[in-house]
Amino acid sequence: MIRCLPIGICSWNYQLEGDGHWAKVGYDWGERGEIIVDGTRLWIEKLGIMNSSWWLKSGDRDVAVARKTSIFSRTFEGSGPAGEFRLVAHSGFGRTMLLTMPGTSGAVISPDHAFTRRATITGDVSDFTTLCFGFWLTGLMWRRAARRR
Repeated sequence: MIRCLPIGICSWNYQLEGDGHWAKVGYDWGERGEIIVDGTRLWIEKLGIMNSSWWLKSGDRDVAVARKTSIFSRTFEGSGPAGEFRLVAHSGFGRTMLLTMPGTSGAVISPDHAFTRRATITGDVSDFTTLCFGFWLTGLMWRRAARRR
């Protein structure tokens, strides 16, 4: 189990801890950000507002990429260090997201309750970096929904 705790009371930046790993997940203006995974700094780029892909980068190299499949859904498909992954909303109304990868049972990213930004990740994903990228994308969807309220 991975605990996902906001860094501050009104912050969208998180600290993730559990299963022998640690990460910090942060958002910049727009839809860019950074992830520090077990001490390694990675950043996330999106090229323009009409682009539906995000790249997780380390130096000059792409570590992972995710593409939103439709403007009408909360589904991402991508590839990371451990292979292909899919991030999909558990239902049309809740904030819970499911991250699946071949060869694993997948992970569930869910808020602790309806009125908090705290979250928990349960299940199995073979790569912690991909899990953190999936959580960053989940947080992005949560931020978008909060701005629309």
